[in-house]
Amino acid sequence: MKTIFAAVRNRFIALTIALGSMINQAAFANDALLKIPENGWISFDVASVPAAANWCCIEWDRDARAPQTCDLDRNDQGFGIDNAKQSGVSSVSTESARLRVYVQSQQGQVKQIRSYGLNCAVTSAQAVRDLGQIEPQISLKFLQDHSKAPKLIDASLATIAAHLSAEADAILRRLIADESSLKRRRNALFWAGQLRGDTGFAMARAALNDVSANFRRHALFVISQSKDPRHVAVLTAAGQSDSNPKVRGEAWFWLAQSSQSSTASGQASAALDSAAIKRNAQAIRQAITTDPDSYVQEHAVFALSQLPKSHASTELIALLEDRTLSKVVRERALFWLAQSEDDIAQAYLAAALSARDD
Repeated sequence: MKTIFAAVRNRFIALTIALGSMINQAAFANDALLKIPENGWISFDVASVPAAANWCCIEWDRDARAPQTCDLDRNDQGFGIDNAKQSGVSSVSTESARLRVYVQSQQGQVKQIRSYGLNCAVTSAQAVRDLGQIEPQISLKFLQDHSKAPKLIDASLATIAAHLSAEADAILRRLIADESSLKRRRNALFWAGQLRGDTGFAMARAALNDVSANFRRHALFVISQSKDPRHVAVLTAAGQSDSNPKVRGEAWFWLAQSSQSSTASGQASAALDSAAIKRNAQAIRQAITTDPDSYVQEHAVFALSQLPKSHASTELIALLEDRTLSKVVRERALFWLAQSEDDIAQAYLAAALSARDD
């Protein structure tokens, strides 16, 4: 019996080594196809979705950001869309949108992947060998192979999602469904939502049916970042019907966040009109009175505090003055109202203190 077990074990080890060798050889073969050097940088161009055509490094200055030369020898630079070109992103035609992908190797191993628009200024103390434009199938295969490396997951998946080729959608769907790596699933869904338009929105919406509550919560975040007007209805439905209270509570938070006029990118997005904000607030307020879970109720109160300032103050004051609500809910409303610097909130609290003194 021991002899049989040892033979089986040795056969299993041999198969594992052979499989690992085959995988490495496949990756190396694809690297060779791209002419990856033993050491150094290469670059190549691919057709991209218009939203990625202006990717470049950015420098933050309070709420504003400015374009910055990307230094391949630095690892502390973020990337985004150049403010000066932000208004022109949508005007980049599908035919002209291009992305330049930079790949660094050390001792035959890929160490870094960076992707920038063709107009982005890039520098390095090392020479960069340019391969010109390559076929998307070659690029996507290379990136998919290297998305398995923990340090390359985000860069690989962002670049996959930036490809114009419809093959990128199929790859992202497979990676989202692959439960072997939660980090890769989350990143694949995020970048699909950011760059794949209607198809990416559909992927994020489908993820709300995932068996994992944590993954559904991540899908809510992805949906909240979408410019698709349907995101409001999807978040509301999740807040009303998901089986998990943490998912329902988080849905209300992201619904409130979507009501904000965002200046985080240095260019203000158009704020929702007052009527739309009030509709969102009404849905959140309804959760406080109808959802039986205290976790959801408390998170819904917090969500109201995340509405644009004047709306947040008005909603929190309404909760405070509603004697039919629980003491816990009203206390949370008071707590978040006290954190606000809004004039309406400060005036209400001052009046309440004055009345108490009298």
